[in-house]
Amino acid sequence: MIDPMHTLADIQTEGCWDLSDLFKDHRAWGAELAWLEADLPRCETFRGRLTQPLALLDYLEWDNDYTARYLRLDRYVFFQNPAGGDPAGTSHLEAQLKAFWLRWAQASDFVEYEIRQINEQLLEDAYRSEPRLLGWKTYLANLRQHSPHSLSEPEESLLAQLSVPLDLTRRMTDLLIAELQIPKVATSAGVLLEVNLERMSILYRHPERGVREQARARAFEELIKHRKTFARTLHTSVSRLVTLARVRGFHSSLAAALEPEGMDEVTFRTVIAAFERNHGVWQRCFEARKALLELSQLRPFDLLAGISDGLQGIAFETAVEWICAALEPMGERYVQTLRDGLTKNQWVRWSDDGRAINADMAYATYGASPRVQVFYDGSLRSVSLLAHEIGHAMHYWHFGRAQPFHYAHSSRLMAESVANFHQAMLRSHLLSAFTDERMQRAVIDEELEFYQNYYFAKPITSKLEYLIHERIWNDSPLTSDWLDETTLRVYEEAYGRTIQSDDCVSAQWIGLSSLENNFYNFQYLPGFAVGANLAARLLAGELTPQTMISLLEVGTSVSLNDGLSRVAINLSDPQLLESGFGALDSLTARLRQWS
Repeated sequence: MIDPMHTLADIQTEGCWDLSDLFKDHRAWGAELAWLEADLPRCETFRGRLTQPLALLDYLEWDNDYTARYLRLDRYVFFQNPAGGDPAGTSHLEAQLKAFWLRWAQASDFVEYEIRQINEQLLEDAYRSEPRLLGWKTYLANLRQHSPHSLSEPEESLLAQLSVPLDLTRRMTDLLIAELQIPKVATSAGVLLEVNLERMSILYRHPERGVREQARARAFEELIKHRKTFARTLHTSVSRLVTLARVRGFHSSLAAALEPEGMDEVTFRTVIAAFERNHGVWQRCFEARKALLELSQLRPFDLLAGISDGLQGIAFETAVEWICAALEPMGERYVQTLRDGLTKNQWVRWSDDGRAINADMAYATYGASPRVQVFYDGSLRSVSLLAHEIGHAMHYWHFGRAQPFHYAHSSRLMAESVANFHQAMLRSHLLSAFTDERMQRAVIDEELEFYQNYYFAKPITSKLEYLIHERIWNDSPLTSDWLDETTLRVYEEAYGRTIQSDDCVSAQWIGLSSLENNFYNFQYLPGFAVGANLAARLLAGELTPQTMISLLEVGTSVSLNDGLSRVAINLSDPQLLESGFGALDSLTARLRQWS
């Protein structure tokens, strides 16, 4: 086994992926866009004919290929500059693609409306007369389930044309944050550290308490200066979602957000209720952390303070070996694909420079390799994040080969479940392979951080998000004062008496772009729970690798609940979430042993 303390000499930034499986160069990209432009008028030939089985089939097959080709163009442009800016000089390509997308949206504005108007009996007759349509049955059912919320053809056309300018409101918070000038903080040795809102969690893990406190104070001092602007931006962004939900006849913006994900409001309320029932579990964990850190008072900037040295200096090659060893129970073929993706197939772009990697993410591209970008600084946390993102990539790789394009997608919750399965497998492997206390503490420290994100921070954000949507739905003003008061109340309910609030707690809504993610945040908690469940059962022999792989391959060819039922998971089962809080209590017991 590779020495876990193998020196990380000088991690180099891997600037770009190999994009030759997309396009050889910009010229080839331009030729493909020209082909799509020339073929776009064909869309109009289907107008008014989609109730005819053969015409419907012809359209679906044409659109399937057309959309896949468009997304390859889109990915090629994005992959040139994943960190933003325009170092590769592709802004003109992005502008061309956006202009084309608007023309395409306008040309196809009739499609969903016509498909939703097809009589159910007529569609059943079409399946019998044209068996090839059966391969589209689930796709059409998913599309037609929105029929009660579809509008007239002119109204759908107008919304299609407005979608791009309306969508820009989602980026306003990120653009405002990018303009902030936050002063650096100094360590006791006089080293100046940048305060980057995207990487605040790194500063919150700094061993010097003064650095953590100073970083938090300076970041929020700058954010609070713009609180009214951020409040107005948040109001605009959420109002867009509320308005669209109302226009389509939903009884709430929550229902509108969850229907495309195959979930209902019960799932959301179950997650929030589980979190609220288990405030005491978190408060016990915070008390144990306070004792271990030997603090008289625990402050918000102490919640990520390390209880270990974090195992710094882990070489990327070592991370690859650990992840591959952890996934051996999935079988030789799975591990070989995983290893090739991490090494010779160039799926991964990584750097120890936060300016080069502005987010840890994975991307699917039908007919091409998945891509992953991670901030890798040689810590155990970055190994875990690599396992998470490569888990997404393996998911994409499997359903991308098993399904036609129209089913080669995933719900958000399913995607997070698979990625968290990878992390759970990694933790189990490390805890069994390395029995020394240093590794044990490092793994538990890393797991607690992710617990705190998925089982604490995300549910709090979800509660705030719901209250914000509810307020705007009821036509009440969304002021910075209301946001301050509501945020403070929600956090202090969860903190109890274990954490001493500071002046920044009430401002923690400011610049929180995830409040604009349309009820994505709450899905992290059940995703974590499902991933842990799958890993535990695979390792116990209760789940076969073949069953797991069939789950990865299913894509959207079945509903979320039907997919999870294949591995005997029911999202409405309270025990699924409660087991996670039980595991958190067990981790807290370990903290007390070390106090």
